[in-house]
Amino acid sequence: MYRFWLLLLALLMIVPPLRAQDSTGAAHPLLDMLARVPDSPSARENILSYVDYRAAESARPGALQADSWADWEAARQADDAAFDLWMAAFQGVSSGPNEVLQQLFVADNWPQVIGFDFFEIDQALEYGQPPSMVQVLQGDFSAEAIVSAYEAREVSVEADGDLTLLCGSDGCDNGMEFNMDKLDQTNPFGGRFGRQEPLLIAPGHLINSADIAQIDQHIALLAGEAASLADDPRFQAAAQAAAREGLLIQAQIVNTALLDAEGEFGEAIPAYDLLLLADAATESEQVVTVGLVYTSAADAQAAADVLPGRIESYQSIVREQPFLDILVERDATYTVEVFESDTNEAAVAIVVLRGPLAGTETVDGRLPSSSLIFRLLVQMLYQRDLGWIAP
Repeated sequence: MYRFWLLLLALLMIVPPLRAQDSTGAAHPLLDMLARVPDSPSARENILSYVDYRAAESARPGALQADSWADWEAARQADDAAFDLWMAAFQGVSSGPNEVLQQLFVADNWPQVIGFDFFEIDQALEYGQPPSMVQVLQGDFSAEAIVSAYEAREVSVEADGDLTLLCGSDGCDNGMEFNMDKLDQTNPFGGRFGRQEPLLIAPGHLINSADIAQIDQHIALLAGEAASLADDPRFQAAAQAAAREGLLIQAQIVNTALLDAEGEFGEAIPAYDLLLLADAATESEQVVTVGLVYTSAADAQAAADVLPGRIESYQSIVREQPFLDILVERDATYTVEVFESDTNEAAVAIVVLRGPLAGTETVDGRLPSSSLIFRLLVQMLYQRDLGWIAP
């Protein structure tokens, strides 16, 4: 009953979603998504991973831009060159919900299973730790179609107006339970574990998690009872830095407590609060941003003064070669600067890495993947090989 009243309160508080903008009116799509994420330990203490699927398509000239999975599959079956370019673009996607892309080739029956098509998702975001991961999907979804698909699987429905909470037949509190009798590899919401995970339908977006406590935090946010990450000046600055140039494709925002690189890396960098990795594209370049987020502009400037020396001298512990050589292999150049947020409450020491866009010519019979520089940095993050930005 408590959850129902939260849903009702959230409905009364909802207004049409606004695009987050800076003083010039430019939209910040990542900031839009951060406004949909509660300011919670689960979101703050882990990696927040964001992707714009439509931007990934648009940033690769000639890539397929399908309206539906059926159109995408038809292009694949026809050996369409536009499909090959689409695949090369998405091979560069290193962010967002893992389950969504992993199951794409068996997503033909998504409309029947979960009520929407992959190509209805515009942006997606994932955060948290298993088994309490949270997925936020943004797009033009039909609540009626989703409810209809779920009702065919014996779910409970708590609905009021534009908000609907769907839970398995065993209730909302049992979304993390394994059920071998209900395994479904085509269901991206826990199907491969036989889970009946809760799903919240809200205006313009969906929230999925096996952990109902995470869903409840989103309901509280919609009800105006909790702040979002977009309310934090540091996350605002990270989002603004990510979208400052070109079309933003993907980004990761990392709590620096997760960065435990060891060793001597030269002159010290002031401790920072967040690490930003962002991937964007202009008409001619891939533009990758590495941002160290501070509340002090002086600290950001001090970091910016140190970073060139770190880049020039760092030796990758995984690849066993100078980091600068790794960048040269990808035709990447770098610059270092300081970015201050619109509110001047946070500042970011930024390393901007630039390289050519992947083209249409094959290499060894294959199209090169998009976003190679960004993928390199994500790999270095997970391999704990980012010593050149260790504080």
